[in-house]
Formats: sequence, structure tokens, C-alpha cells
Amino acid sequence: MPNIILILRGVQALLAVVVLGLIAYFVNYIRQNTFGGSLDSANFMLFDCIWTLFIALPYLVFAPKFFPALAHQYALLGVEGATVVFWFSAFISLAVDISVLGNCTVCSVVKAAAALGAFEWATFAATFGLNIMPIITGRTKAATDGQPQPAV
Repeated sequence: MPNIILILRGVQALLAVVVLGLIAYFVNYIRQNTFGGSLDSANFMLFDCIWTLFIALPYLVFAPKFFPALAHQYALLGVEGATVVFWFSAFISLAVDISVLGNCTVCSVVKAAAALGAFEWATFAATFGLNIMPIITGRTKAATDGQPQPAV
């Protein structure tokens, strides 16, 4: 059976690259046409793409194998949990900001970026759930194995 988490990591990297291209195009267009201004939510989504590609995914994929001293299970969960929160807040805030846009080409690009950001969030939520389940079940099992149960 293939490792589902590793497959999802590949999907996360692919989605982050696509969203990076879309949102960078939008930010560049806005900066050129509005005297240097930009949407804060678009800038935050740009940050999310960079965070995902250069910090979160390399740490989550390579630290457990090559740097096990840096790959504590709670640190891994912390990075992944922060990434889940980042993507959720980014795609929601971008969707709110672009809800008034029309049907121009640039408008379609940023709407696609918001939609793909939602898929990116969903993949990170899935891997976060898959990674936290053994910790929860292991803690529950360890707490009850060989221990006398308190009277209720």
C-alpha cells in the first residue's frame, strides 16, 4: 500500500507551486496598476505559498529522516497545525476580499488561487488529522494499559 501521507505531501507541493504562480501574477498586476498597492490577503496567500514550499514541507518531509533530533512529534504537529491555520485564514480572507470582483481575466486568476488555496488547506487538514490520530490513540492506550481503572 502506498504511503498516503507522502502522496498528499506531493499534492501539497504541487498545489503550492500552482497557487504561488497564480497569486504572484495577481499581486504583480495589482502593484503595477494601482500605484504600488496590493491586497493584504493576497500578500498573505503569497506568504503561505513560500512558507509551505521552503519551510513547512521540507521540514515535515526531510527532518524525520535526516535530522531526527529536530523532528520531535509535537514540533512536526506544530508546524503542520500552523500551516493548516495559515492556509485556512488565507483562502477565507482572499475569498472575502475578491467577492466583489467581476469576470475579468485577472479576477478569474485570483478566484482560482482562492479555490486552490481551499484545496491546499484540505490536504494539510487531512495530513494533520492522519498524523495526530496515532498520538491520540497511543496516549489513550498507554494511559489504560496495565493501569488500575478508577472507580466511577
